[in-house]
Amino acid sequence: MSADARARLIAAAVAVVQLRGYDGAGLSAILSAAGLPKGSLYHHFPGGKDELVAAAADFVAGEVEARIGELIGVGLSLDQIIARLIDDTLAWMAATGWRSVGLLGALAACLPSDAPRTARALHAAQARLHAGLSRTGASPVAINAATGLLHGRLALARLANDTPADHTTET
Repeated sequence: MSADARARLIAAAVAVVQLRGYDGAGLSAILSAAGLPKGSLYHHFPGGKDELVAAAADFVAGEVEARIGELIGVGLSLDQIIARLIDDTLAWMAATGWRSVGLLGALAACLPSDAPRTARALHAAQARLHAGLSRTGASPVAINAATGLLHGRLALARLANDTPADHTTET
């Protein structure tokens, strides 16, 4: 049960941060999504939210790294890999009703200064992404341009599918 609880906490953190961002992802929402009591959070992540979200970032980086490995394995170029990652992510975003964004992008957009573990995990995730893409033989400049295209395309797609109802406030 212990490994299962840890995995459930990480999965819940991924889902809640993707939907609400780091600041909007409260511990109660994460625990509710995981279906676990508060004590389980501090048992598995004594550093609290920062440690949990860092683990979530590491998990997502591993998933992206594996996907890049699969695409390299079938002989795709850097541009083709980026196009597939964009397509994969856009399909997922559409399936969530454009309510969620990729975890790494959500963290990069607005990471509080009081989350040093998460910041380190985000930098490590970026390094893993670049290392994986470097296996295509592309130059660091081409990889930076390609990842910029990836993040920009996803941000623009989210913006294009945003609706005024997403921003309603109570008066």
